[in-house]
Amino acid sequence: MFVQAVSEIAKLKESSANNEDIYNNLLAYAVKSGPPSFSEEVLTTFVNAIVYQPTNEFGCEGERTYISDAPQELPGYLQEFKSAATIMESGPDVLECKGSCYGHSHNFLGAMKHHQCNKCKEIVCHLCSTDLHKSGTDKYCLPCYVEEKMLPEEENVSADADSKSLQQMRKELKDEYNFNGADQLSIDEVEEAWLSYALQREMEEMADKVRFPIYDASAIDNEDKWDVLAEIDFNNGGSFLLDDKIEDMHLPDILELFAAFVRFGSSEQKHTTWQNDGSVYTAIPQMFIDFAKECRVDASYRLLRRCLRHTFDSRTESLDNKTAKIVLCNGEVGIHLSTPIPASMKKDIYDGDTVLTKDKILCAKCDCKSGAQKKNRNVCVHTKPRGLLLSVLLAEDLAEHMLLELTSMLTSAAVESDVWSEEQIEKAKKSVLILMEASGDVAAATEAAKKDTLFDMLQPYKTGTQQQKQWDRKHKPPTADEIGPFDEIILDSPEQKAKEVFNRSSPKTKLDPVEEVVNFTPNYIQTGIVLNASGYDPSKSGFVGFQLLEHRRNKQPVDLNALPQLISTAQSEWRELLQEAESRSMRQSKQQLANLTQNQPASPLAKRKSYELRSQIVTPSPKKMKKSGAKQCSKVGCDNIEGKGIQFNRIPAEPPELPDGASLAKKLTHRARKELWLESMDRIGRNRGVDKTKGLRICSCHPTETIRRRLYVEDNGTKASKLFDLTVVVGAGVGSSVIPSETTKGVGKDRFAQQQLQQLRDDEDNARSSQEELPRDASPVEVTERENVRLRGELASTMLQMQRLAELTSDDSRQSSPTTCPAVEKSAGFVEGKERPSNLAPNQKRRFKVVEVKNTFLRSSSNKNKNSTANKHYSTGKKELSAQKPPTVLPTMDCSEVKRRTGFCNVSTLLAYVIVVCNGDFDRIRKRRTSLTWFEEWFLYLEWKYHATNLRQQDMEAAWGIDKRFINHVKDCKAALDMAAFL
Repeated sequence: MFVQAVSEIAKLKESSANNEDIYNNLLAYAVKSGPPSFSEEVLTTFVNAIVYQPTNEFGCEGERTYISDAPQELPGYLQEFKSAATIMESGPDVLECKGSCYGHSHNFLGAMKHHQCNKCKEIVCHLCSTDLHKSGTDKYCLPCYVEEKMLPEEENVSADADSKSLQQMRKELKDEYNFNGADQLSIDEVEEAWLSYALQREMEEMADKVRFPIYDASAIDNEDKWDVLAEIDFNNGGSFLLDDKIEDMHLPDILELFAAFVRFGSSEQKHTTWQNDGSVYTAIPQMFIDFAKECRVDASYRLLRRCLRHTFDSRTESLDNKTAKIVLCNGEVGIHLSTPIPASMKKDIYDGDTVLTKDKILCAKCDCKSGAQKKNRNVCVHTKPRGLLLSVLLAEDLAEHMLLELTSMLTSAAVESDVWSEEQIEKAKKSVLILMEASGDVAAATEAAKKDTLFDMLQPYKTGTQQQKQWDRKHKPPTADEIGPFDEIILDSPEQKAKEVFNRSSPKTKLDPVEEVVNFTPNYIQTGIVLNASGYDPSKSGFVGFQLLEHRRNKQPVDLNALPQLISTAQSEWRELLQEAESRSMRQSKQQLANLTQNQPASPLAKRKSYELRSQIVTPSPKKMKKSGAKQCSKVGCDNIEGKGIQFNRIPAEPPELPDGASLAKKLTHRARKELWLESMDRIGRNRGVDKTKGLRICSCHPTETIRRRLYVEDNGTKASKLFDLTVVVGAGVGSSVIPSETTKGVGKDRFAQQQLQQLRDDEDNARSSQEELPRDASPVEVTERENVRLRGELASTMLQMQRLAELTSDDSRQSSPTTCPAVEKSAGFVEGKERPSNLAPNQKRRFKVVEVKNTFLRSSSNKNKNSTANKHYSTGKKELSAQKPPTVLPTMDCSEVKRRTGFCNVSTLLAYVIVVCNGDFDRIRKRRTSLTWFEEWFLYLEWKYHATNLRQQDMEAAWGIDKRFINHVKDCKAALDMAAFL
């Protein structure tokens, strides 16, 4: 649930949208699929914790900064996230957990799962508690768990006490425990003393079962328990094998040591008494599983999980730039690793050292609170990650480079037999096979196992020179472009990451698998019918292949009665196929097609298709609506109440003030959101800028319209502006800017329109007043002037009628009728108070939103900043999908273009080739893998196959507008059909 929530919130953070849509979308999803114990108040707290986590460090000087706006209200649980203007509320219940160790308590929400420790009776959360027995009924905090686990079973000690007599207890106290004065003790004192010594003996026996580490932490500083053979630098790869300080007799043991770091046990081996072992046992080398069993009294599962978590933590440094030491202890070769390991839930970094052989932990030292120091002998959770980091390095690059260096050392098969014994050679062979598999070359390892000598086994790694090879790192951290957007990131578990590094799992596929056609029986009759339906006659073709097709079609038996129906169906199918090639569409995967046939409710947390800045209208159900929300329409004069088919839309609230130092883009966005709030309050009849009531809603009976405003802000002494489209309710309040002034004649444009209209009205009036007849003795000049006045009047009357008709019957569906100045309306002859019909589109979404106008520039009032970055293009419009674009190629394209790009002489020949490859099957012809049309996909494949144009991958991406992985998928699928027809 929360992975999807974080994905949705991350996208909304980019657009600084109102948090209402985060709450409603997440809550609708969480209440439906989440734990029933979580209330809406608890889930809202979780959302606030994600959205309002400060971007600057705790304890830093200055005001807190946030990704979006500063929080206005926060519950008490998020006390550390507040800003100076934040109002703290009580919020959900908060409890205090004892913590995982003494003196490290923390707060958690009471709605989360928690327990009471059976021993200390303190409250602990589910992360800081564990079970003492498999029954799961006895919950202990971690400090009490350690104490209880170290003590032997009380029943066993009590049973031994009941079976011994008082004389036997006195005798054991004197003889075995050297207890003086045992004869002078009373009966109760004898039993108490014997029981305490028995418990101590049991604890010592349990401690003896923990073998590792063998030496205490002081051995690392003294280095008196082992000898250092050589110091290696992992930055130089496997070149340490050629170090003069390392004798040849130790090389097989060194290979065996490194092979142990990447050797995995059998998948059928059982490690626990569970029905199914955890995935951690298949993701980690066998060496660390064996170590974990010898480092703890209880099960080793938690120690292995922590080992993987720390190893694949993004903050953990790789060993490729570290150094290590090859040591020799009692005839066994080991390695001394030293690298810092970050804490799992803190920002601390713990330095430490680990000394390992292939089957022993010689010594361990760590700076953490549980780590060994001086005379301590214990293994903390940061000990084994240092060894597992070496396993990761071997799997990535080091194993292959070691094999390359070893190959350069063995100049002939006689070298190994002259230097090493048969036992050492066999040891080296086994180690080489393990290192080959670890490098990912399983095929080379399979072939090498059939060879007799080590020299022959390493022939695939011989590169034509005996010199040292440069270490070619195959595994590199991804760049910012390769990471991609947050919602596409796959958050794998440490176990899955380990399996991918060690080649223990197949990579995840996101595309539909290529359905290769293994074989099909050629249907020459059907192929010929489809060719004729496409207008191509194989019998008149000059190509030998089509002549052979026609020859075989004549030999294939055919049902003459069914032939007319086949021809009619093919012609109809071909017409539909040509229509499909004229427009693109979104291709649905198999899973999406399967979902269409199932009655599944739509997810309220659906992915957004745009990042436009909006205040999303959410229509909560009556059960999920907040109690504080208004249930009556907030527009003055409207008495509609929620229910009876009437939906309510949320009116955007006033945005909080921006912190100091905000960017110009944020200032413009904040100004637009505030203007949207002010205009919305005006249009519902509220007091502009004064009434700050929250939770206002408006019923769906009121339509919306889009108005365009240019808004100005001050930034670093200059004045910048930008156009915004505001979607608001139709209508006006007392002080709304939608109502022009009653006393003004408007702006220059309005006054010019008024003058033109007034002139037309004067001409019309003059024509009416001159309708009386002229005297018979009127001169020709007077007759001509009277006629001109009459004609101008008729023209003016006609133009005014046309103007009124155009204004009243406008069919512009993008916004409602334009508002004009009252003086202009009066000059045009409009009747005051007459209601004008709304031309709002019936399918327009009713929501308040702010959209930046595309293709605009930031305008500065200072001429000095004309070349500054503030004047560059600034637009955040929607990205057009490839499925929304017109096709780049059509079946009606010119023959010259087809010849240039694919080599086919014309489109008919190209389509004939496609029909033959698909065996006349329309489903195979029209099957798509992308949003391109079926014709575009075949054209893409044939263009790539014959290498006419668009040879480079980036050219194909630019030409077709789809990602390279989809292009490769198209080529694979079409090539499978092509190969099946060829075979």
